Amino acid sequence: MARILIADDEANMRRVLSAILKTDGHGVTEASGVEEAKRALISGSYDLLLTDMKMGDGDGLSLLAASREADPTLPVVFLTAYAAVALAVEGMRAG
Repeated sequence: MARILIADDEANMRRVLSAILKTDGHGVTEASGVEEAKRALISGSYDLLLTDMKMGDGDGLSLLAASREADPTLPVVFLTAYAAVALAVEGMRAG
């Protein structure tokens, strides 16, 4: 199954996503912020990155840039509690 990196500063969100994905047989690595996720991207190989758009130590767009350096083909899915069209457009433009 897939190796998935979850980056979110909300521990409950990470736990829920991780539990669901592990139940389906996926390997999951959790990161509580942008810097931790960047370290995980450097040290590991992933099939998918699930990232919160806004975290305490940065944002999902900076993590997207780091993921493109680590693996330009890595699919990235943004999660956010902020329903803003501008954020969606910015994420799409960034790749």
